[in-house]
Amino acid sequence: MPENKPEKEMNQKSGTESPTLSLCMIVKNEEHFLPMCLDSVKGYVDEIIIVDTGSTDTTVKIAEKYNAKIYHHPWENSFSKARNYSLKYATGDWILILDADEEIDKEDAHRLKEVIKDPVGSETSPKADLILIPVYCKFNNGKNDSIANSERLFRNHLGICYEGIVHNALKHSAPTRTENIKLHHHGYNQDNEQMERKFARTSELLKKQINDNDTDTYWYSKSDDEKCQIEINFDKPINANILKISEHIALGQRIKKFHFEIKSKNQWKSIKIGTTIGNKRLIRFSTNDINAIRITILETKDVPVISEIGLYKSPILK
Repeated sequence: MPENKPEKEMNQKSGTESPTLSLCMIVKNEEHFLPMCLDSVKGYVDEIIIVDTGSTDTTVKIAEKYNAKIYHHPWENSFSKARNYSLKYATGDWILILDADEEIDKEDAHRLKEVIKDPVGSETSPKADLILIPVYCKFNNGKNDSIANSERLFRNHLGICYEGIVHNALKHSAPTRTENIKLHHHGYNQDNEQMERKFARTSELLKKQINDNDTDTYWYSKSDDEKCQIEINFDKPINANILKISEHIALGQRIKKFHFEIKSKNQWKSIKIGTTIGNKRLIRFSTNDINAIRITILETKDVPVISEIGLYKSPILK
């Protein structure tokens, strides 16, 4: 394993000099997607940082062919922790974040170095330390798609980092702007068996987080079933008083009726039959010692896509 601190950092650029760009990735058994991803940025990044969390296929050999700097860390049940390792090794002025099942559109890749050039900013392109780009997703065997902006380019050495074990979110207070560099995400456009494995992995991680700390906890689910039911059982009783539920922001409001239930002391209790969810719906309740929750979609005008479900405890509510 390489040393935890890079031996030599790239020189920081100023004025009209071109900033350097580090691609940072975390991978495990990604031999199918990785060549596609790395080909999409070949020639447009100055270094490739890859944190491998235990691949048993040819992922590492593939990365070596692209002259990637590869660091081996055991999987610690946290996507943010793994991603923060990759940031630590980056020596470029800017960082680009990609997953192995993603690629930058070939028509836009050349703009990666252009959009980070201007350190001063202008009226039409304000100075920013973090840049959002549109992510195009396909799922449900290509029948549905979505577009949403994501924080993928940011200036290095500002202390920007990730938090959250699954839905790792950037922790920052940096000025931002959006650039139209298209990113294609292929990870949700897989067969049902692959998606079930992904959901099972994600659910287990989030149940662990909610058991360890029952505040600000989220998990993710997509469903092809128009009468889908999502049930999460916890390893130990938790206390919470707010449910947050959201539909996929890019697809708009599809769900017309749903039923939210809580299992406490081995008894199911109906909490809410609601008519809409939309971008965000908060439901307050007062049940303690929660063993499980269940959300049933009763009526929908199209295939429902639940992008976020969360339980958390508000200090305001008793």
